[in-house]
Amino acid sequence: RNDADANDADADLPNAPLKAAAKQVDEDEVSIIRCDTSAGTFTMRLVRRWSPHGYDRAIELFRRKYYDFSHFYRVTEYLVHFG
Repeated sequence: RNDADANDADADLPNAPLKAAAKQVDEDEVSIIRCDTSAGTFTMRLVRRWSPHGYDRAIELFRRKYYDFSHFYRVTEYLVHFG
């Protein structure tokens, strides 16, 4: 096989990683999460710009209902401890 054949073969390969990397993301995205507990309701404000990977992961887990029925043991004005 010569170099021309190799280039033609490579042209047929999917370029999914390039498409995924080109995804547009709003860096200024903010989400408000409302949590209902036995002690009342509280809200969390998540700002993607502060921690893009952490934000994306938290949003994914909230959408999957991963935190449903979790136990919150401390909620302050700026911090939530749960597990």
